[in-house]
Amino acid sequence: MSNVPASLFYFEHADSLEGFHGFEVIQTFQNQGGDSVPMWSVSGYDRLTGQNTMLADFHARGMADTFCDMCTIISVR
Repeated sequence: MSNVPASLFYFEHADSLEGFHGFEVIQTFQNQGGDSVPMWSVSGYDRLTGQNTMLADFHARGMADTFCDMCTIISVR
């Protein structure tokens, strides 16, 4: 499964995270070549739209947890 992405970010720069809060890590699955591959997604509540938004996907839970912690720190600056 060499084509499984290590991480996907859905924003342009870290300053974009200031508009979010309530970050959480959830497990999701993506289909890769007929296989269901577990991924860990980080979502946050968008203060402007009032919706939960996926911010990034990771192949490892630890990476997602670290990113979630980073998001929390950036959002309270």
